[in-house]
Formats: sequence, structure tokens, C-alpha cells
Amino acid sequence: MTKSPQNNVTKALRKPRAKPPLEINLVGPVGELVAAEFARLREQNDRLEKKLESFEKKLDLIVEQTRYPFKIYDEKDFENIFEVKPRTQLNYRRQGKLNYFKRGVKVFYTQHHLEEYMARTDSQNIRND
Repeated sequence: MTKSPQNNVTKALRKPRAKPPLEINLVGPVGELVAAEFARLREQNDRLEKKLESFEKKLDLIVEQTRYPFKIYDEKDFENIFEVKPRTQLNYRRQGKLNYFKRGVKVFYTQHHLEEYMARTDSQNIRND
């Protein structure tokens, strides 16, 4: 008699049966040692959970304090803000005067990049005066 493929599939989908828990006799000196070790581990676990909760609260506080809006500008935005044409922006990027990042062929600037550019141009204008 041949086995049907359907029978194999249902066997594969069945969950394996869990083994019954071991019976431990906690009476006597061995039982007392096991119970004492279990109590010690439970206390250690409770202390570690409290520390973990404390670290999670501190981490949440740090994340909340360091969070700021992250604005990204493209070449058009840069042109509108500083009145610098895209070709001039390209020259500045090649000369290292203007930091940027690219996604594909698009060029983007962060708020930090704009602040660095403003600091450079301000310091150059002061030196020329």
C-alpha cells in the first residue's frame, strides 16, 4: 500500500508534543539546595530587571533630549536660500567648500551643511573687508 502525499503534509504540519515536566522532589537536603538556588536566581533576575528598566528610562530620556527635526534641502532649495546657481554649487562641492550627500543623481544638503557653508562665507566676507 502506498502512502499518499497528503498524509505526509499533515504529519509535517503537526506540532511536536511537549515532553512532560520533570518531577523534582524538593524534600531533604538536595531539595533545600535546589530551592535556595532558585530563590537566589529569582532575586538576581529581579535586580537585573530593575536595572534594565532604569537603563531603558535613561535611554528614552537621552533620545528625547537629542531628538531634533532633520531637514533636508535639495539644489533648488539651496539656490532659493543663498541665490547660488546649481553650476556654482557644483564648483563649490568639487572644491570642498560645500558638503553634501547624494541619493542616485540627486544632491541634498542637511541643516548642518548649510550652517557650515554660512560660517565659511561669513568668515570669508569678514577677511575681505
